[in-house]
Amino acid sequence: MPVKTFASHDALDALARAQDGVVTYRQLVELGLPSSTLAHRVRTGGPWQRVLPGTYLVFSGAPSWRQRVRAALLYAGQSALVTGQSALRLYGFKSASHLPSVHVLIDHRQRRVSHGGLRVERSHRMPAGHEILGLPCVPAARAVADACLFLRPLQAVRAVVAEGIQSQRCDLAGLWNEVIAGPMRGSAYLRRAVREVSGGAWSAPEIELAELLTTARVATPLLNAALYSNEGTLIGIPDGYLPEYGIAYEVNSVAHHLDRLAWEETQRRHDRMTAAGLIVLHVTPQRIRDAANEVLSEFRGAIRSAEGRMLPQIVVGDRPSPAA
Repeated sequence: MPVKTFASHDALDALARAQDGVVTYRQLVELGLPSSTLAHRVRTGGPWQRVLPGTYLVFSGAPSWRQRVRAALLYAGQSALVTGQSALRLYGFKSASHLPSVHVLIDHRQRRVSHGGLRVERSHRMPAGHEILGLPCVPAARAVADACLFLRPLQAVRAVVAEGIQSQRCDLAGLWNEVIAGPMRGSAYLRRAVREVSGGAWSAPEIELAELLTTARVATPLLNAALYSNEGTLIGIPDGYLPEYGIAYEVNSVAHHLDRLAWEETQRRHDRMTAAGLIVLHVTPQRIRDAANEVLSEFRGAIRSAEGRMLPQIVVGDRPSPAA
């Protein structure tokens, strides 16, 4: 009676389907695949390929990013979680990098090392995992914090932090917990960005413009302040407000204007603010970065126009949360 050299092709096919086409050496041994068969399949030009030590893709061709993530998790161990920009990409952050590298978190007692395009980070603070698109990830706040430890420049860190809050994938309390409990090394930009968002800014361009105006000693704006009439009617919540001059401003992106409903709401808010006597300026993120001097000149001109005139009767109220 012939001896079977392999337990089940069906079992291998099922395992590969469940793991995005990626299997480990240990799993193959448990299925009964002979080492000689494995060596033959991963030979140069063979139908399989080695992705990481002890981790194989049972297809030819370059592995997809998802297959790289799956291989990283299998290599790193059962409790590994996707973190950093890799997790942000799975969460759907527009500001996340789409580089092919993968970042995973493992318990500090485990012994796995970074390899090629894989960053393995050991941690004493392993969080509970969340399954995102079928892959185990750290919570969004931890992903933001871990990503920002390696992100540069400051503008990129601001964009990730602001998107996390604006999209409601995480909240300020969660981010502050990560700032306090996380490492000091490399966290300066993260701490600064979280402080800025705590102060009212909800997007990176808003922070950039407020910093530009403050650094140039033009004015220090109130960010996302709710403006009311004396009768208590909400006039609008501009991105920035200069109360000493009665000047409000909006930071409007091209994408914002492509959204008809968003554009119409901006126009209605503009009309309400100008009807209340405010000077209203509109600036795009591109101009903040590429024409800063021109933007400053426009603000200085608006301030000169406001000098000597009677300020509108505006009451500044508590700003709502981004979900409002």
